[in-house]
Amino acid sequence: MIEQVFRKAHVQRQLQCGPLASVAREYIGHLVGRGYAGWTVHQYVHATEHFGRWLASKDRIVAQVDSSSVDEFVTRHLPRCRCPPPSSKTVHVIRAALRQLLVVARGADFAVATGPRLPRDAVVADFERHLIHSCGAAPATRFYYLRETSDFLAAEFGKGAVDFEAITPADVRAFVTKRAKVSLASVRQLCCNRHPELHPLSPPARIRQRRLDRRCAARR
Repeated sequence: MIEQVFRKAHVQRQLQCGPLASVAREYIGHLVGRGYAGWTVHQYVHATEHFGRWLASKDRIVAQVDSSSVDEFVTRHLPRCRCPPPSSKTVHVIRAALRQLLVVARGADFAVATGPRLPRDAVVADFERHLIHSCGAAPATRFYYLRETSDFLAAEFGKGAVDFEAITPADVRAFVTKRAKVSLASVRQLCCNRHPELHPLSPPARIRQRRLDRRCAARR
């Protein structure tokens, strides 16, 4: 979708590698799908790029975007903005563009931040930049990697500072094992919901179990 709307190669690279790269393609597709004119799409994307550069300067990522960060950008940054062009500064366009960005971010299941920033957030932000610029990871891959990383750091350090020297292989194994058990339980429940006959308390399952018990008893 980026290539269809923006023809210049350097603009495509900027969108694919910029601060909002994780949602750029989805955002443009969202605007086009809602029938926005090409000129409006360009205006909105330029507005969100300005917002994205400001986010990066604050060491924030897309997963931390919420209405309060939009208000901070519009009411505090824009009045004294000295960002080099092209940097959209038309307030009503920026508000409209960022309103749609919030819709896309939430629709993509990003965890929208509502509380104060924590020490681990800076680590997650650095990791996201590494995934984008060094690994070229897809948006969905980045989302799951960042979610698991944030949850691991929260489990290890809570709201405190992150100490990489304190992390051991045993800590990682314990976290992965715990997550695997939760995932397995979720998958099992999903299968039982889709196929009730697989549930251990369903009538077919109880019948099979009784038959198996009788056979075992007969062999004894």
